[in-house]
Amino acid sequence: MTKRDYVLVFFGFILGILSIIMSLKIDLSKLPNLPDGTFIASVVLAIATIVLVKITADYAKSTESMLNEQRKSIRKDRLMKEMDLLVAPLYIRIGDNIIFQKGAQSNIDSSRPRDKEYLKFWDEVKRNKYLAPDYLRSAINNHLNNKSNTVDDKERDESYIIAENKLFQEIEKRYNQLTNELSVLEERPSEKRF
Repeated sequence: MTKRDYVLVFFGFILGILSIIMSLKIDLSKLPNLPDGTFIASVVLAIATIVLVKITADYAKSTESMLNEQRKSIRKDRLMKEMDLLVAPLYIRIGDNIIFQKGAQSNIDSSRPRDKEYLKFWDEVKRNKYLAPDYLRSAINNHLNNKSNTVDDKERDESYIIAENKLFQEIEKRYNQLTNELSVLEERPSEKRF
């Protein structure tokens, strides 16, 4: 137990004794050399109230601090999940002519490793795009809508090129935002920038 806990127990004990005395209706003023019982009870109650207010304020402050740390941890986990499952895989593939091609890589039942990689990549993007902010999700959807279902369609029309460039811009933008936000969240309080 801390010193604060001992003080709290002591004042609780005093309050308990006073409540027992008051419930027994013992007249403290008739006891020799004691001031009025109401005065003693008021003083003890006032001191106990002050101590209780202080302890409650300290507890509220520590609880607020813990909640802030918990919120920060939840935010960091959410951003790391977005980075790991969506943004980083897209970012490292920018410019990959196989992953970012207009047509489908192959039929869905292909056994070629590159075809499986292509299909798995886009399945993961579709599965995790809910993690993205609206602007990136919109760019992903626009890119997917401009893709062709024709296998090995290499013809890159203007609408596809615009959608692809917009997607690349939004991926880079989000990658930089996440990198900055995560570095700020990982800083210790003494390292914070002013």
